[in-house]
Amino acid sequence: MPPLLCKLENVNLTWRPSGVRACRQVNLDISAGEIHALAGENGAGKTTLGHILGGVLTPDSGILKTYCGSNSSTINLADKKPGILPGTGLVRQRSIWPRNLEIWEAAILGRQRKISRKSIINEFLKTAEKWELDKIPPRKKTAQINAPELQQAELTSALMANPELLILDEPSLVWEEGQSKSFERLMNKLKESNLGILLITHRIEDVFKFADRVTVMREGQIEGTWETKSINKKYLLEQMFSNDACTDSGPAESWPAESEPANQGLVNSKPADSEKEEAEKDFSKPETKGTSAAPVLEIKNINLTYSGRQELSNISFSIYPGEILAVAGLWNEGLRALEDVVCGIKKTGLGTISITGKVQSHGIREMRAAGMGYVPSDITGRGAALTLPAAENMAVPAIKVPGDKGPASRSKIYEWANERLKESGILGKSSQLLSEFSGGTIQRIILQREILSAKSILILANPSKGLDENNRKVLFKSIRKLAEENLAILLLTPVPEEAILLSDRMGVIRNGCISVLKDSKSWNIKEAAEAMVREL
Repeated sequence: MPPLLCKLENVNLTWRPSGVRACRQVNLDISAGEIHALAGENGAGKTTLGHILGGVLTPDSGILKTYCGSNSSTINLADKKPGILPGTGLVRQRSIWPRNLEIWEAAILGRQRKISRKSIINEFLKTAEKWELDKIPPRKKTAQINAPELQQAELTSALMANPELLILDEPSLVWEEGQSKSFERLMNKLKESNLGILLITHRIEDVFKFADRVTVMREGQIEGTWETKSINKKYLLEQMFSNDACTDSGPAESWPAESEPANQGLVNSKPADSEKEEAEKDFSKPETKGTSAAPVLEIKNINLTYSGRQELSNISFSIYPGEILAVAGLWNEGLRALEDVVCGIKKTGLGTISITGKVQSHGIREMRAAGMGYVPSDITGRGAALTLPAAENMAVPAIKVPGDKGPASRSKIYEWANERLKESGILGKSSQLLSEFSGGTIQRIILQREILSAKSILILANPSKGLDENNRKVLFKSIRKLAEENLAILLLTPVPEEAILLSDRMGVIRNGCISVLKDSKSWNIKEAAEAMVREL
C-alpha cells in the first residue's frame, strides 16, 4: 500500500446567498504514486472539492491532513486564506490566467519568487522538456494561444513548482485531437514520479484507463471509493447516476464517447461502429431532408487568410429547414476557422454568407438578429460571463420572458431562469454566479439559452464537450427534436461518431477544404476518421 499523502475530513461548503450545498461532509484521501479519480455527473461538486484541496477556495468547515515526513501538518481549511497550498499544483478546467500577460509572467503568478525573466523562461522550457510537454513559446500572450496549448502551459507552470500533489480538473477535455497517446504517456510519467494525482473527470474511459482508485460524488456527497480493478463500467455508472438515468432509453454507454481524439477511430474503428449501431436502436433518424425549400443558411465561395496562412479555401454549402448538416474535422485543420466565419466573428474578403436569403455582411450581431443561435466551442471565452449570475447569462434579448410587455423586470428574469434550470434538471439557482457552476453545467445552461434564441439556424460547435454521458444523450435527442420542428442546424465537431449519428448530411474538413457533402448513412466512422487526418 503506497504511503498516504493527504486526507480531507468533513469538508462542507454552501454557496451564498443561493444556499446551494456544494460539499456535504466530504472525506477523501490520496496516496503518493497514485492516480485517484474523482468522478461524478455534471454539477456533482467535483471541481469545487478540487479547488478546496488546492487551497484556492475556502470551505465553511473542513480539515486537511498532510503526511510528508517531518513536514506533516493539520490545516483548518475554514481559517485559511485562499491561495495554492505548498506542495500542491492545480490545473483548472477553465483557465483564469489574465489574457494580457505573457505566458512566462502568468506561469509564476502567486509565487513569492524574485527571479529574472530569463531564468523563468529557461525553467519553463526545461520543465516542458522534462515532462515531454509542448514547448509553448513563453513570450506569447496567453490570448494568442488556443485552449489545448493554454492547458499545457498551465500544466508546465504547475510542474515548475515540483508539487507532491497535482490536481487535474477534466484535463482530457481540451487536450488537442491526435494527442491522446501523448496524454496517456504524460499520465504514466506523472504516476511513475511518485506524485499523488487527483484526476477530476466525468469520463468513464479516463477512470479505467488511468486511475488506481475512484471516488464518486453525487450532489455534493461522497457515494463511495473503490479500486478501479474491482468494479466495471456498469457499476460505476450506477453510482454516478440514478438507476433510472442509467436504464432510461437504453444504456448511456451505447452513446458515442464525447470529444474523443479523431484518430482513435483508426485504432479501434470496429467497436466504434458497433457502438453506433447500438445507439441507433434508441435513436432513429428520419430520412434525409429534401432540398425543394429555400436554404436557411447559404455559404458561397468562402476563403479566409489569416497571418499569411490560407485557413479556408472555396467553402460552399447550404442548409435547409429541418436539416442537420455536420462538418467533422480537427480544429487546427480549418474547423475552428469555419466556426469563426459562419458565426460572424471573422470577416472574409471573398465569398458570402446568407441567412434566409439575406446576405450577412456586418458580423455576429446582424446574424443573431437574423435568427442565428450559436453555441461556441469555447463556452467560457465566447459564450458566457462567469462573473454574472446564471439568470443574466440566460436572458439574452432574443428570448422573450413571458409576462412582460416591455423589458422584463429583474425579478421576472430570475423567476423565469429558475424555471428553466428546473426544467433542465440543473441543481442550483439562477442567482448564483456562473463561475459557481461546473464546466458541464455551464455548457448545459448556454446550450439551453441558444436553443431558445435560435429562430432560423442553430450553429453548434462541439456541443457535447464537458457533458456527462446521460446529459449527452439528452442533448442528442434535443437536437433531433429541433430538426423535426424545422430548425436548420450546423454541427461542427471533432468527433466523427457524433457527426454520423446526428446529421442528415456530412462532410469532413482538412487543410481548410471540405470534402463532398453526402448522406451521413453512407459514411462509416473509420472512413470519416481517416479523412480527417489525410489529404482529401
